[in-house]
Amino acid sequence: MIELGAMTFDRRARRMKDEGQDVVLTLRELALLNLLLTHESEVLSKTRLFEGLFSFAAD
Repeated sequence: MIELGAMTFDRRARRMKDEGQDVVLTLRELALLNLLLTHESEVLSKTRLFEGLFSFAAD
């Protein structure tokens, strides 16, 4: 689980919450969120972002 202020992201459950309320996101939005939150101190190339969008969906 990743926490960012009042927001929490549960990667296993593929669920985002803001102040305890579910945030409805598409699978691609969840994939992008996962990629950005797990690589927060890195600069990601377009290729890496693209690959991350499809690898998360396959998990």
